[in-house]
Amino acid sequence: MIETRKEEDKIGKAKEILYEKTNIFGNSMAILFTGSKETTVILDLIRDMNNGKVPFPIVHIDTGLETAELYDYREEIQKAWNIGIKIINRQGLLSLDDIASDAKNCCKKLKEEGLLEALRQYGWKALIFDPRDSGYEGIVDAGIPVVNPVAHFDELDFWRYIKQKNLPYCSLYRKGFRLIACEPCLRPWLRKTEPSEENKEEIISRLKNLGYF
Repeated sequence: MIETRKEEDKIGKAKEILYEKTNIFGNSMAILFTGSKETTVILDLIRDMNNGKVPFPIVHIDTGLETAELYDYREEIQKAWNIGIKIINRQGLLSLDDIASDAKNCCKKLKEEGLLEALRQYGWKALIFDPRDSGYEGIVDAGIPVVNPVAHFDELDFWRYIKQKNLPYCSLYRKGFRLIACEPCLRPWLRKTEPSEENKEEIISRLKNLGYF
């Protein structure tokens, strides 16, 4: 019972943050879709507050290097929840060598710069997402107001919420991965403690075998 009360308190706090920021930014906020468990919970919290609707635009920065599981989940959640996701296509902006050589620069060029361009293009003033999502750490440094209603959630909190409400989620988690990433960075260190030893040549070979280039 104590744990249930704690969960209710955390959910209540998340909704309070969303109410507060909605009063500040109104409809000029956008939700960043990454396919993560964090995204799933944030979207459901907003739906729960708005009679099953999502009143904010949802944007996905598609690097062209996403996993098949992510694409499947994106389609699944749009159909299941009757939501539209605005897709910003960033495919082909970097060479295969650049992608395999520097993961941090790849995220910056494909994800962060794509998101910043979308913010300017559509006039969004704030982003709703959890910066713990892989690949968007620089957005906070860029001075963009970030609304993170689930900063006080830990990993188990997300899974309790998802399981209790029987929400759809990306199948990569069922395969043992703890984080959602693009194909080049979907390495063993995302589900184990030791870092990957995969080198540039191996990444290039794997991407080609998967048909990305």
